[in-house]
Formats: sequence, structure tokens, C-alpha cells
Amino acid sequence: MNVSATPDYQTEYLEFRFECVAQNVFSRSHRLADEFCCDEAARQMLQHCPPFLSSKFRYGVDVLSRFGQAHEGILKVTFSDARAALDVVMFALIYRADMAQEIAPLPLCALALARTTPYPVPVASLPPTDEALHDSAIPDTARSAYEKLRLWEKPGPAYMTLRGIYELALVLSKVNTEDSAPLTLLHRELISHSRIFKIAMRVAAEVEIRRASASKN
Repeated sequence: MNVSATPDYQTEYLEFRFECVAQNVFSRSHRLADEFCCDEAARQMLQHCPPFLSSKFRYGVDVLSRFGQAHEGILKVTFSDARAALDVVMFALIYRADMAQEIAPLPLCALALARTTPYPVPVASLPPTDEALHDSAIPDTARSAYEKLRLWEKPGPAYMTLRGIYELALVLSKVNTEDSAPLTLLHRELISHSRIFKIAMRVAAEVEIRRASASKN
């Protein structure tokens, strides 16, 4: 599924471009996310969550509708808009899986948005890459992602896509970050940002495994 996004870090806007297949995924995901927000059991669950979460999810559904209606597969949204859409997709995925309901195409939608949606991360005084990621087993992609953050020169905060955050958090969990306060802070922020995405991807994988197992029986 081809989805790309060009970020403007000064205005905090993203210009998405996607093909018809992706637009169909967005449209179907919007319908499922809307059902999640309207589901009585889900609404009762959300009553135990912070009040802003319910309104945030509803706003995310509205953003998703714009993806489904975008003319010629081009849509400009703010960073926060994209994050709101991604949040409701991930929570809808987790909830529907827990209720044994169909989750497709929510995993595809979550992955597409996670690969393109920027999140702010703290990068002040990060140690050099060779010092922070000295293990030779660490992949070059992780080193490059870390180095890009460390040398961030654009105005305002540094940004990283949620998928990149998730992958770098996994790498940092395997190294000692306790000797560097900035590195420890970065690791904690990456874990915090990617926690729900990690759960959503695990749930989607478990559903796929159960489906494959059932088809063999």
C-alpha cells in the first residue's frame, strides 16, 4: 500500500499522497473507527478514561473521513491531526480484536500512518552515536535514525515517525542508557510514544496467527 507524506516542520503540516487502494483502506478504517466510538461497550469503557480521550477519538474519526474523501489522493493535515487519526485507529484495532470482531483493514491503516506521522522527541545533549550504540549487532538503520536525531538542526523540536520511534525504542532497550541522562530521557519518551502502537501490532499479529491456525484445521 503506497502512502507517502511530506512534512513541513515549521508549520507542522503533512501533505499526504496515496493511491486508490490506500484511500479505500482509509475509508473502511474510518467506518470501523466510527463504529468503535459509537459502540456502547466502548463508550462505557471510555468513561473510565480521561475525558479528553473520547473527544480526541471522535476528532480522529473526523480526520480519517478526510482521508477517505481526499481529492486525487492528496490531503494536507497537521501533525496533531495525523496523530489523532492514528490514535483512534490503534484503539479501535485493539478493542475490536478483544471483542473478537474483524480488524481488517485497521492494521494496514495503522502501519501507513505510523510510517508517516511525526512525533516530537527530546534530543538535547545526546551522546555520540558510537558511544550510545556501540554494539556491532545494532543495525545501520538504527544508527542512522539516532544520528539524525542527535544532529537535528531544524527549528523547534526534533521529530520522528511513530514506526521509527518504535524501532529505535527496541534498540535502546538492548543497550545501557543509565550512564546518560539525555539518552535515558529519550528512551523513556520513545517507549511512552510507542506503547499503544506496540500493543496494536502485537494484537494484530495474534489475530493473524489465530486465523492462519484456524484455516489449517
